[in-house]
Amino acid sequence: MVWDNDRSAETAVRNAQAMVEAKVDVAVGFQLYEYSALLIADSFARAHIPLISVVNPHHGTYYCGVNNCPAGYSAGRHLAEYAAERWRDNPDVILLLEPPRAGRTVQSRMIGVVHGIEERLGHLGEKRVKHLDGGGDKSISNAAVEKFFRQFPAKRVLIATVNDESAMGAAEAVRGCKGSDIAVTGHGGSEEMMRLVADPESPCIGTV
Repeated sequence: MVWDNDRSAETAVRNAQAMVEAKVDVAVGFQLYEYSALLIADSFARAHIPLISVVNPHHGTYYCGVNNCPAGYSAGRHLAEYAAERWRDNPDVILLLEPPRAGRTVQSRMIGVVHGIEERLGHLGEKRVKHLDGGGDKSISNAAVEKFFRQFPAKRVLIATVNDESAMGAAEAVRGCKGSDIAVTGHGGSEEMMRLVADPESPCIGTV
C-alpha cells in the first residue's frame, strides 16, 4: 500500500493516520518536516505499529538513512580542494542551501560542510557563510540563488546543498554569472546530478 506525501507536512500527517486506520503491519515513512515527525511517530506508537523512518529520523522508530554530518564533511572537503587548487585563496562567499523545516538531523549535513571547508581553508567567519532556504527543492533553490546574486555579486563562490535537487536548481541559477567561478555540490548521487558532474561546462563538481 502506497501513500504520497507530496512534500507536504499536513499530507504526511494525514497519510500516517490513514496507515494506522488501514492497520498495516509495518510502515515505512519518508517526509521532510521535523514537526510532523513528532505527530507521525506518536500516531504509530499509540497504534503499536513499527515505523521505519527514511532520511529524516522520527523519534522511537527504526531509522534508515545517511550519517549526515560525515556526508556533509565529504562535500565540504571537496569544495575546499576546488578552492585551494583553482584560486589559491579563500572563496568570496559560501552559500549553504538548506531546508530549515527538515530539522536538526538533516541540517547537520551543512554543519559537516562548513567543518570540511574550514579544516582545509581555515576559519572563514560568519560574514562569508550565507544561509539560504532552498527547501530541498529545485525551483525554490533556483529562485533563492538568483535573488542572492542580484543583491550580492561575487566572483569566487562555493555552493553546498542539502540534496541534488537543490544543487541542480543552484546550477541553473548561476549559468548567467559571467566572470564568476562557482562550484556546486549536492547530496544523493542521482543520475541527473552525476551527468552534470561529468559535464565540464557545469558548475556541479560532486555529489555525496
